Amino acid sequence: LHGKEAAPQHKTSMVLVHVKYGEASMAPAVFNPDCDSATLLDYVRRRAVKDTEAYARQADARVSAFVGEVANDLARARASFDRINRGLEGEVDAEDEAAVAERAEATAAAEAAAAKVARLEELEKVRTAQKDALINGVGLFKGLDAVDLQEEGGAALNLRSDPKRNAKDVLGHRKTYVVVRVGEPPRPPREPTDEEAGEEGEEPEPEAGPDPDALVPLTFELPADPVEPVEEPAAEPAAAEEGAE
Repeated sequence: LHGKEAAPQHKTSMVLVHVKYGEASMAPAVFNPDCDSATLLDYVRRRAVKDTEAYARQADARVSAFVGEVANDLARARASFDRINRGLEGEVDAEDEAAVAERAEATAAAEAAAAKVARLEELEKVRTAQKDALINGVGLFKGLDAVDLQEEGGAALNLRSDPKRNAKDVLGHRKTYVVVRVGEPPRPPREPTDEEAGEEGEEPEPEAGPDPDALVPLTFELPADPVEPVEEPAAEPAAAEEGAE
Protein backbone atom coordinates (compact mmCIF):
# COMPACT_ATOMS: atom_id res chain seq x y z
CA LEU A 1 0.00 0.00 0.00
CA HIS A 2 3.14 2.14 -0.06
CA GLY A 3 2.40 3.75 3.26
CA LYS A 4 -1.17 4.75 2.39
CA GLU A 5 -4.00 3.58 4.62
CA ALA A 6 -6.82 1.62 3.00
CA ALA A 7 -10.20 3.36 2.92
CA PRO A 8 -12.57 2.00 5.60
CA GLN A 9 -15.17 -0.46 4.36
CA HIS A 10 -18.76 0.45 5.35
CA LYS A 11 -21.12 -2.51 5.48
CA THR A 12 -24.76 -1.84 4.75
CA SER A 13 -26.94 -4.03 6.94
CA MET A 14 -30.13 -5.42 5.44
CA VAL A 15 -33.40 -4.12 6.89
CA LEU A 16 -36.16 -6.69 7.40
CA VAL A 17 -39.71 -6.11 8.60
CA HIS A 18 -42.49 -8.44 9.69
CA VAL A 19 -45.96 -7.87 8.22
CA LYS A 20 -49.22 -9.30 9.56
CA TYR A 21 -52.29 -10.05 7.44
CA GLY A 22 -54.98 -12.69 7.11
CA GLU A 23 -56.11 -14.97 9.93
CA ALA A 24 -54.53 -14.52 13.36
CA SER A 25 -52.82 -17.93 13.28
CA MET A 26 -50.94 -17.11 10.05
CA ALA A 27 -47.28 -16.28 10.68
CA PRO A 28 -46.22 -12.74 9.75
CA ALA A 29 -44.44 -12.47 6.40
CA VAL A 30 -40.91 -11.07 6.19
CA PHE A 31 -40.08 -8.35 3.66
CA ASN A 32 -36.98 -6.41 2.69
CA PRO A 33 -38.24 -2.81 2.41
CA ASP A 34 -35.16 -1.53 0.54
CA CYS A 35 -37.24 -0.25 -2.39
CA ASP A 36 -39.62 2.56 -3.09
CA SER A 37 -42.83 2.53 -1.06
CA ALA A 38 -45.11 1.92 -4.06
CA THR A 39 -43.19 -1.23 -5.02
CA LEU A 40 -43.24 -2.57 -1.47
CA LEU A 41 -46.96 -1.96 -1.01
CA ASP A 42 -47.82 -3.62 -4.32
CA TYR A 43 -45.79 -6.70 -3.40
CA VAL A 44 -47.32 -6.80 0.07
CA ARG A 45 -50.82 -6.58 -1.43
CA ARG A 46 -50.24 -9.44 -3.86
CA ARG A 47 -48.58 -11.60 -1.22
CA ALA A 48 -51.35 -10.95 1.32
CA VAL A 49 -54.05 -11.97 -1.18
CA LYS A 50 -52.18 -15.10 -2.28
CA ASP A 51 -51.38 -16.32 1.24
CA THR A 52 -54.84 -15.61 2.61
CA GLU A 53 -56.55 -17.38 -0.29
CA ALA A 54 -54.35 -20.44 0.29
CA TYR A 55 -55.19 -20.41 4.01
CA ALA A 56 -58.90 -19.92 3.30
CA ARG A 57 -59.07 -22.93 0.95
CA GLN A 58 -57.64 -25.24 3.61
CA ALA A 59 -59.64 -23.71 6.45
CA ASP A 60 -62.90 -23.87 4.50
CA ALA A 61 -62.42 -27.56 3.73
CA ARG A 62 -61.62 -28.27 7.37
CA VAL A 63 -64.45 -26.22 8.87
CA SER A 64 -66.99 -27.48 6.32
CA ALA A 65 -66.08 -31.07 7.21
CA PHE A 66 -66.55 -30.26 10.90
CA VAL A 67 -69.92 -28.61 10.22
CA GLY A 68 -71.16 -31.69 8.36
CA GLU A 69 -69.80 -34.03 11.04
CA VAL A 70 -71.50 -32.11 13.84
CA ALA A 71 -74.78 -32.00 11.92
CA ASN A 72 -74.73 -35.80 11.54
CA ASP A 73 -73.78 -36.36 15.17
CA LEU A 74 -76.50 -34.00 16.33
CA ALA A 75 -79.15 -35.73 14.22
CA ARG A 76 -78.16 -39.11 15.70
CA ALA A 77 -78.09 -37.72 19.25
CA ARG A 78 -81.55 -36.20 18.89
CA ALA A 79 -82.93 -39.45 17.46
CA SER A 80 -81.42 -41.36 20.39
CA PHE A 81 -82.89 -38.90 22.86
CA ASP A 82 -86.34 -39.26 21.27
CA ARG A 83 -86.14 -43.07 21.41
CA ILE A 84 -85.25 -43.02 25.09
CA ASN A 85 -88.02 -40.56 25.89
CA ARG A 86 -90.58 -42.77 24.18
CA GLY A 87 -89.53 -45.53 26.56
CA LEU A 88 -90.37 -43.27 29.48
CA GLU A 89 -94.00 -42.88 28.47
CA GLY A 90 -96.65 -44.40 30.70
CA GLU A 91 -96.89 -45.05 34.43
CA VAL A 92 -94.70 -47.43 36.41
CA ASP A 93 -96.06 -49.69 39.15
CA ALA A 94 -94.32 -48.50 42.31
CA GLU A 95 -94.66 -52.02 43.73
CA ASP A 96 -92.71 -53.52 40.81
CA GLU A 97 -89.07 -53.13 41.84
CA ALA A 98 -87.75 -54.32 38.50
CA ALA A 99 -89.92 -51.79 36.62
CA VAL A 100 -88.88 -49.00 38.98
CA ALA A 101 -85.19 -49.85 38.51
CA GLU A 102 -85.68 -50.02 34.75
CA ARG A 103 -87.38 -46.59 34.75
CA ALA A 104 -84.52 -45.11 36.79
CA GLU A 105 -82.02 -46.49 34.29
CA ALA A 106 -83.99 -45.06 31.38
CA THR A 107 -84.27 -41.67 33.10
CA ALA A 108 -80.50 -41.55 33.62
CA ALA A 109 -79.96 -42.47 29.96
CA ALA A 110 -82.37 -39.72 28.89
CA GLU A 111 -80.48 -37.17 30.98
CA ALA A 112 -77.16 -38.26 29.44
CA ALA A 113 -78.65 -38.11 25.94
CA ALA A 114 -80.06 -34.62 26.61
CA ALA A 115 -76.64 -33.48 27.82
CA LYS A 116 -75.02 -34.75 24.65
CA VAL A 117 -77.59 -32.97 22.49
CA ALA A 118 -76.89 -29.73 24.39
CA ARG A 119 -73.11 -30.14 23.96
CA LEU A 120 -73.47 -30.82 20.24
CA GLU A 121 -75.73 -27.81 19.81
CA GLU A 122 -73.06 -25.63 21.40
CA LEU A 123 -70.43 -27.23 19.17
CA GLU A 124 -72.63 -26.54 16.14
CA LYS A 125 -72.73 -22.86 17.13
CA VAL A 126 -68.92 -22.77 17.33
CA ARG A 127 -68.45 -24.42 13.92
CA THR A 128 -71.03 -22.10 12.35
CA ALA A 129 -69.30 -19.09 13.91
CA GLN A 130 -65.98 -20.31 12.46
CA LYS A 131 -67.55 -20.61 9.02
CA ASP A 132 -69.06 -17.11 9.25
CA ALA A 133 -65.79 -15.59 10.51
CA LEU A 134 -63.91 -17.16 7.59
CA ILE A 135 -66.41 -15.81 5.05
CA ASN A 136 -66.30 -12.33 6.58
CA GLY A 137 -62.51 -12.39 6.85
CA VAL A 138 -62.00 -13.37 3.22
CA GLY A 139 -64.51 -10.68 2.27
CA LEU A 140 -62.05 -8.04 3.52
CA PHE A 141 -59.83 -8.89 0.53
CA LYS A 142 -62.60 -8.65 -2.10
CA GLY A 143 -61.66 -6.22 -4.85
CA LEU A 144 -58.49 -5.26 -2.98
CA ASP A 145 -56.74 -2.45 -4.82
CA ALA A 146 -54.73 -0.22 -2.48
CA VAL A 147 -53.04 -1.10 0.80
CA ASP A 148 -50.83 0.60 3.35
CA LEU A 149 -49.12 -0.32 6.59
CA GLN A 150 -49.78 0.67 10.14
CA GLU A 151 -48.01 -0.01 13.41
CA GLU A 152 -49.38 -2.72 15.67
CA GLY A 153 -50.68 -0.01 17.96
CA GLY A 154 -52.80 1.38 15.12
CA ALA A 155 -50.75 4.40 13.99
CA ALA A 156 -50.95 4.77 10.20
CA LEU A 157 -47.66 5.12 8.30
CA ASN A 158 -49.22 6.50 5.11
CA LEU A 159 -46.48 5.17 2.84
CA ARG A 160 -48.74 5.95 -0.13
CA SER A 161 -48.25 9.69 0.40
CA ASP A 162 -44.67 9.45 -0.87
CA PRO A 163 -44.60 6.45 -3.25
CA LYS A 164 -41.03 7.12 -4.47
CA ARG A 165 -39.50 7.28 -1.01
CA ASN A 166 -37.41 4.29 0.04
CA ALA A 167 -39.60 2.35 2.47
CA LYS A 168 -36.65 1.36 4.67
CA ASP A 169 -36.27 5.01 5.64
CA VAL A 170 -39.69 4.81 7.30
CA LEU A 171 -39.85 1.24 8.60
CA GLY A 172 -37.87 -0.03 11.55
CA HIS A 173 -35.65 -3.10 11.37
CA ARG A 174 -37.36 -6.21 12.73
CA LYS A 175 -40.47 -4.26 13.61
CA THR A 176 -43.93 -5.73 13.00
CA TYR A 177 -46.58 -3.93 10.96
CA VAL A 178 -50.17 -4.66 9.95
CA VAL A 179 -51.51 -4.44 6.40
CA VAL A 180 -54.54 -2.17 6.05
CA ARG A 181 -56.94 -1.87 3.17
CA VAL A 182 -57.42 1.65 1.83
CA GLY A 183 -61.18 2.03 1.46
CA GLU A 184 -63.88 -0.20 2.92
CA PRO A 185 -64.70 -3.43 1.06
CA PRO A 186 -67.88 -3.60 -1.01
CA ARG A 187 -71.03 -4.09 1.03
CA PRO A 188 -73.69 -6.66 0.09
CA PRO A 189 -77.11 -5.26 -0.85
CA ARG A 190 -79.15 -4.48 2.23
CA GLU A 191 -82.37 -6.41 2.62
CA PRO A 192 -85.40 -4.13 3.19
CA THR A 193 -86.96 -4.30 6.64
CA ASP A 194 -90.51 -5.59 7.13
CA GLU A 195 -91.74 -2.01 7.45
CA GLU A 196 -89.99 -0.94 4.25
CA ALA A 197 -91.28 -3.97 2.37
CA GLY A 198 -94.85 -3.15 3.44
CA GLU A 199 -94.71 0.44 2.23
CA GLU A 200 -95.86 0.56 -1.39
CA GLY A 201 -94.67 3.32 -3.68
CA GLU A 202 -91.87 4.46 -1.38
CA GLU A 203 -88.24 3.66 -2.07
CA PRO A 204 -86.09 3.01 1.02
CA GLU A 205 -83.44 5.59 1.73
CA PRO A 206 -80.13 4.57 0.10
CA GLU A 207 -77.33 3.66 2.45
CA ALA A 208 -74.03 5.50 2.37
CA GLY A 209 -71.48 3.70 0.21
CA PRO A 210 -68.15 2.34 1.47
CA ASP A 211 -65.79 4.98 2.81
CA PRO A 212 -62.98 5.27 0.22
CA ASP A 213 -60.56 6.74 2.77
CA ALA A 214 -61.11 4.27 5.59
CA LEU A 215 -58.15 2.14 6.70
CA VAL A 216 -59.35 -1.39 7.38
CA PRO A 217 -56.89 -3.88 8.94
CA LEU A 218 -56.66 -6.98 6.74
CA THR A 219 -56.70 -9.32 9.71
CA PHE A 220 -59.36 -11.57 11.20
CA GLU A 221 -59.63 -14.41 13.68
CA LEU A 222 -61.64 -17.63 13.74
CA PRO A 223 -63.18 -18.76 17.03
CA ALA A 224 -61.00 -21.35 18.74
CA ASP A 225 -61.73 -25.05 18.41
CA PRO A 226 -63.44 -26.66 21.41
CA VAL A 227 -60.91 -28.08 23.85
CA GLU A 228 -62.93 -30.87 25.43
CA PRO A 229 -64.09 -33.74 23.19
CA VAL A 230 -67.76 -34.65 23.19
CA GLU A 231 -68.48 -37.69 25.32
CA GLU A 232 -70.59 -40.54 24.08
CA PRO A 233 -73.96 -40.91 25.85
CA ALA A 234 -74.71 -43.85 28.08
CA ALA A 235 -76.02 -46.96 26.37
CA GLU A 236 -79.75 -46.91 25.79
CA PRO A 237 -81.73 -49.25 28.03
CA ALA A 238 -83.08 -52.39 26.40
CA ALA A 239 -86.69 -51.36 27.03
CA ALA A 240 -86.25 -48.18 25.05
CA GLU A 241 -84.72 -50.05 22.13
CA GLU A 242 -87.54 -52.60 22.12
CA GLY A 243 -90.13 -49.84 22.10
CA ALA A 244 -88.58 -48.32 19.02
CA GLU A 245 -88.95 -51.49 16.98
